[in-house]
Amino acid sequence: MLPRRVPIPLKDALQKKLDEMITEEIIETVDEASEWRAPMVIMPKKKGNIQLCVDLSELNKNTQRETYPMASVDYTITEFNNAKIFSIIDTNSVFWQVMLHPESSALTTFITPFGRLKFKRLPFWISSAPEVFQKRIRECLKGLNGVVGLMDEFVVYGETEKEHDERLFQLLQRLQDSGWTLNAEK
Repeated sequence: MLPRRVPIPLKDALQKKLDEMITEEIIETVDEASEWRAPMVIMPKKKGNIQLCVDLSELNKNTQRETYPMASVDYTITEFNNAKIFSIIDTNSVFWQVMLHPESSALTTFITPFGRLKFKRLPFWISSAPEVFQKRIRECLKGLNGVVGLMDEFVVYGETEKEHDERLFQLLQRLQDSGWTLNAEK
């Protein structure tokens, strides 16, 4: 399989993005033979940035999705019954916080004009990613009161400022202990 064509004006931006992802240990180079190879495309974003997209549709056709209940907004709202104070904590690149098993990593190999790479962390484009992440959220929040995980955000709530702040501190401590990173911009 040959890599998909990348417009010449975007090649430098792609190389920069891939280098950043390697430095952040999201992806790594592939030197060994790989049965699985997926095409990659890029889309321009604001300020000269790009969005990397890997077409894992073939892998998804052969993936058995984990059955894990997803958080429901309707159900979650009922937990806020007497709450008066809320905070929303946004995670940073949500799925990339989940490390892949080396055997699973090999299945995510993708082709670029600069060579083959594979994900070390859970890519957005795997069909089972939401369930895998929801399970990780529930495991992380186990035993914490006044905290709900909704996809890439945590909602902390309390009836009083003191209760809310104690819960917020407990969540932040739990996230730090678990190695999660947060989006400081949000």
